[in-house]
Amino acid sequence: MTSISLLIASHSAIIATWALVALMLTGIGLLYRRFFTPRELDAQEMLLAFWTGFAGLLLVLQVWHLLFAVNAAAVAVVAALGFLGIALERASLLAWIRARPWHGWRLGVLLTLALLAWAANRSTGPIAHYDSGMYHIPVLEWSKEYAIVPGLANLHGRLAFNSASLLYAALIDHGPWSGRSFHVANSLLLVMFGLQAVLAWTRLVSARSRPQAADAFDAVLFLPVLAVLVGGEISSLETDVPVALILLLAASRIHRSMTSAGSTSDLNRWHFAAVALLLGAAVCVKLSAVVLGGVLFLVSLAVFRHAIATHARATAGAIIVPVAMGIVWMARGVILSGYPVYPATVLGQSVPWRVSVVQANAEAEWIRMSGHELNHNRIVAGYDWLVPWAKEIVTDIRFAFLVPVPFLIALAFGLAAFVRGRRRPPSDEIAESPWLLMIPVGIGVAFWFFASPHPRFGMGPMWLGAALTMALWFRTIQGDDAIRRRQMRRVGATTAAFSLVAIVALAVFSKGGTTGRRAGGVKAIGGLVFLPGPDHGLHPMPKPVLVSYTTSSGLKLAVPKDNNLCWRGPLLCTPHPAPNLRLRNPSRVGDGFILDDGVWEPIRWPNPWTPFLPWLACRRTDNAIPPGVARDRACIALTANLPTDTLDRVTVPLTLGDPAGPRRMTRPKPDPVSR
Repeated sequence: MTSISLLIASHSAIIATWALVALMLTGIGLLYRRFFTPRELDAQEMLLAFWTGFAGLLLVLQVWHLLFAVNAAAVAVVAALGFLGIALERASLLAWIRARPWHGWRLGVLLTLALLAWAANRSTGPIAHYDSGMYHIPVLEWSKEYAIVPGLANLHGRLAFNSASLLYAALIDHGPWSGRSFHVANSLLLVMFGLQAVLAWTRLVSARSRPQAADAFDAVLFLPVLAVLVGGEISSLETDVPVALILLLAASRIHRSMTSAGSTSDLNRWHFAAVALLLGAAVCVKLSAVVLGGVLFLVSLAVFRHAIATHARATAGAIIVPVAMGIVWMARGVILSGYPVYPATVLGQSVPWRVSVVQANAEAEWIRMSGHELNHNRIVAGYDWLVPWAKEIVTDIRFAFLVPVPFLIALAFGLAAFVRGRRRPPSDEIAESPWLLMIPVGIGVAFWFFASPHPRFGMGPMWLGAALTMALWFRTIQGDDAIRRRQMRRVGATTAAFSLVAIVALAVFSKGGTTGRRAGGVKAIGGLVFLPGPDHGLHPMPKPVLVSYTTSSGLKLAVPKDNNLCWRGPLLCTPHPAPNLRLRNPSRVGDGFILDDGVWEPIRWPNPWTPFLPWLACRRTDNAIPPGVARDRACIALTANLPTDTLDRVTVPLTLGDPAGPRRMTRPKPDPVSR
């Protein structure tokens, strides 16, 4: 095939898969919606149905995976649920289609086509996100081969981070998309989120509709979509993007209900049920969402209080479903690690495979340290990280669009809204004050900053603040709809110009790929569009370079030679092999893993080049200096010149086809400081 043919074929395959999966998820959402309201559909309701379908899918897959692998049977069951929802709502869907909701919205159609084409092209690109090679892809492979495996954290701690979005990726990773789901899983979510922003801009500037503050809220969120499109996250299984999109979508629905008058009780009950389900799903995708999600849920209780008070049964159902999802998710955590919310050690259960408290605490400390040092594998004490962190989030264009840009937008429009609001009252009537949403913004930003301030973790609360201040500013515009449209056209033109500059800047100056090298100057602008790759027009997943390691029990493991990346290697692959690891049942891998004596002594944790584990041991045991920053700095100096943990003496090259298998090896006794 020619390059043009490969380009067309790969883009068409991606867009067709998006359409099929989106239809399935929308059907699941419509099925859930039937329990709360039979109202007619519009564009906003269709988008909300997609996202509630995605959240419902995560519940279904988590329950399924307790008993079965995420195999072809799971695909059939989920597809049946989706198309059942479509069939039951066919009358409402046909009425919505006949109404031609896109008629007269040329801007919306053009933006949609541009978004689909560019997102499809970016989705064909190589997978560059480091964590996808370290544990996202391995979790996907385990999910496809086995029902949930007890003690998987003993093999590799990050396999127990329990992100439900990886089950969704595993569902897609079948048939022609086997080994290729990273091209379509996250990108579909990003496209559907982008469509909401497209719809908002269309309503803001079109004479066929009345612009609303909720549309201004959604319109701002097209900027993080563009940032992700240019970055490498769209062609990956990164969990930070889905959780941020879900949180922003839930906040958008809450804000729309706060600023819309005349909604009926049954519609508000449905919106409350949708928000509750989305927030439950966000926590199941990533534990870090629990604080912002929890505060948003409390705000939703206040916003929808009248609707939920009038129908106890519907309200109970709306709360029970996400609570059930959370219970299933925590049960999965216990099976994977012995802890419901690993790496947190609260409510640890006395199961034989429970990982060491030392391991769980070390995982949490490394996440915090990585956030402080922006994954540079440096060790710092106290607030020594703050100045270098601040400099990098301003100078690295990737990080700028996750923290400084939304902060500046929030600051500018927030001040404008405050000044205008003091001079004149808001121009639209609302049921609640949107300023109430500043509470979750403030709490979410504070939690992110003090827990682990990596910019990608702050995408949700930072852009929520930007969207909210834009909506508050919009409400201060006085006059008729024509004046509002004229104001928003100016904002739109400014945003488009800013976006063009931002896209070029991201391409030219951003760091990317697993090497972290800069993109290469002006020539990098060409990288905004991918040429066809060697895998039917797609760029394939990297292949790991592995060596073998045999534990004291005779269990043979595959280990990445020079890094932490297992990619799609053997299932028994770990970057941190433990010499005392064994199978609970020597004849069945699916029965799980356990450490013989319960002592955690991994090789090369957290990576082959950072003395983080000796530093942790030093700060726990050095009693010559009182605990605190002084001790931490002393331990940094003490461990800085220690040789990094290595596999050189305990490994041989991995030969998967060798019937004799690798020879058995033992690990030398570790240096006392590493204990």
